[in-house]
Amino acid sequence: MLGRYVVSAARLVAARPAAAARPAAAARPAAAARPAVAARPAVATARPGVVRVPRRPFSTFKVVGLAATVAVAGVILDRPGYHYYKVKTLICSIDPDDNPEHLVELVYQELIRYAAPGGKGIRSTEKGTRVKVTFLGDVISTANPIDKSITNQTQENHLLHNGKVTRKVVLEGNRIYIETIGEGNGAFPRINKILAKPLWDYIASDIKENLNKKGYNLNK
Repeated sequence: MLGRYVVSAARLVAARPAAAARPAAAARPAAAARPAVAARPAVATARPGVVRVPRRPFSTFKVVGLAATVAVAGVILDRPGYHYYKVKTLICSIDPDDNPEHLVELVYQELIRYAAPGGKGIRSTEKGTRVKVTFLGDVISTANPIDKSITNQTQENHLLHNGKVTRKVVLEGNRIYIETIGEGNGAFPRINKILAKPLWDYIASDIKENLNKKGYNLNK
């Protein structure tokens, strides 16, 4: 009986058709390569018709700062030595009906009152007067009424010692000048020469202003 079941089972198994093999999956087609992205055209840095102005390398503040630095460096590097300068300052022109000698004397009388920077009102005398020059020290100011001049000689406490300045009223044609000659062998020789003209012109302006206040029209 058992043998029949075994034989029947074997027959049934043999009778079943073999399962069809699954077909192999078709290979996926390779992905198409993406086309290369074209490079963007370079952007023009300047608009057509527009000219770019380069920035200034220095601002006004920087230029002033640089100038100040150079000036300070010039003072520091200005070694002691000999200096000489000669400057002339126009005081006035003379009209045909003016008395030249009288005007020269008027200018000279004011000159001896403005002998040196800071010495306003301190008269230069023939015997010599000590005048304290602003920020620098003392000078002895000596007047010479014959040639209408004064001479300022530095003293030992003067920053620019040893040196002297001679200022003289001169008449050239129909014009009156104050001629200033500075000479010495001391500190800051280059600075002495650079500042001579503006310094003495400024002091001479006090002389002109004072004479104008007295009624003499020197603005001509």
